[in-house]
Amino acid sequence: MLSTTLSVYRILKENELTADPRYAGQTPAYSIELGQKVARGFEFDIRGMILPGFTAVANYAFTEAKITKLSQVVIDSTEMRVGDDVRGYAGHTINSWLEYKIQKGALKNLGIAGGFTWLMDRKTDNWSSLASSFGLPDYFRLDGSLFGKTTRCVLQLTLITFLISIFIQVLIMNG
Repeated sequence: MLSTTLSVYRILKENELTADPRYAGQTPAYSIELGQKVARGFEFDIRGMILPGFTAVANYAFTEAKITKLSQVVIDSTEMRVGDDVRGYAGHTINSWLEYKIQKGALKNLGIAGGFTWLMDRKTDNWSSLASSFGLPDYFRLDGSLFGKTTRCVLQLTLITFLISIFIQVLIMNG
């Protein structure tokens, strides 16, 4: 059995609070009213059983978020402008997860699974007090799982692996 989902969205937010860049890295943190922003995008999922006991899930999402109006305090005190990207999201996200569960015999319902997440075109600042901020690079994450299922419980060991070379690059750029 195979199923798919396609979602298209447009989210408009008015008068949302955002971090005040004039006080970046300071405690306490301050907020200012941004104005208006709009996020648009779509997401596509496909999932299904490829063979008995073998299932797959794949997902792609595209997101674009822009500032559409600014409050006067933002205009007067920051470098933000209408049309700037809103920070804190990835433009492209790809996910995949494969799972195999043994169907017969003494090891029935034991399984193994694995997948990845890949975030590209990240619209995220370094959130530091540096005068010139920079975007974080794309990243790729691998996950794996061993599991056993009975009628009464599920036992699962999940391994999450971050490919740390990307974070080392960020530290070098920041250093």
